Amino acid sequence: VHRASWIATTALYTTTFTISLAMPDPDHLDQGDGAYASNLRLHKTLRWAHLGGMLAQLFLGLAISQDWFGLDRANDFAALQALATVHQVVGLTTFGLLTAAGAIMLF
Repeated sequence: VHRASWIATTALYTTTFTISLAMPDPDHLDQGDGAYASNLRLHKTLRWAHLGGMLAQLFLGLAISQDWFGLDRANDFAALQALATVHQVVGLTTFGLLTAAGAIMLF
């Protein structure tokens, strides 16, 4: 279940992120002093923040599951548990950033 969810999430996120980069702004709506321009600039900034979180999630998840750090599950349980905790905190933070980016444009 975990593998299927990360594959689906990665595919969907990559698609939407690519679309967000390709989306033109011919009217330069993010320029100016208005509230909408300010929200759009913040939305674009948050885009890069949650991209960093998604990449960190992907790296940490693969590193833990594929044993990139050379940690033994029996003898290095505390280190693996700490990595799993970091993975979870990064995930929750990324979820918050992505939610904030969506809420800014919705409300």
